[in-house]
Amino acid sequence: MNKPIVATGTGKRILRIVGIAGELADAMDNISLSLSIQAGYFSGQYCR
Repeated sequence: MNKPIVATGTGKRILRIVGIAGELADAMDNISLSLSIQAGYFSGQYCR
């Protein structure tokens, strides 16, 4: 009877890790976008 509980717990942990990885990917995208925008400002691309 314990095996299904272990499998369920493992599945929940995997889904949690996948969710965290997705959040990390989103954060990295936001950082990359922010750095690209800053690089544009500092290179004069957006300066008037």
